[in-house]
Amino acid sequence: MAAATNGLPEDPALLRARLVEVEARYAQSQVQFRELRTWYDKLKRQHRELLWSEAVLVREGLEEAMPGPPIADADRANGHIGGGFVLRHHLGAGAFATVYAAVDKEGRPCAVKRIDK
Repeated sequence: MAAATNGLPEDPALLRARLVEVEARYAQSQVQFRELRTWYDKLKRQHRELLWSEAVLVREGLEEAMPGPPIADADRANGHIGGGFVLRHHLGAGAFATVYAAVDKEGRPCAVKRIDK
């Protein structure tokens, strides 16, 4: 049996067998990637919580980065605003906008910027 110039056999049956093997390895690597991504996301979330914990901020002299008081239920309808976001607390304000810590509809932390009119 002769090999092609790329080193693979020219026999179609062998090529199909090799293709099945490569496809199986690819599928397995996709499963492993999803598992690793899940672990990475969990670790990243825990790291963020630890890094921005109250104790760390106080120790590093960054008290001003600590979350502000919770938003009053009467002011924000229990924190729920459009788009599935739930406001948690005031982070800061500038000349034209106010920023709130929030959670999106999937439970991920985020920031919501409210532009004053």
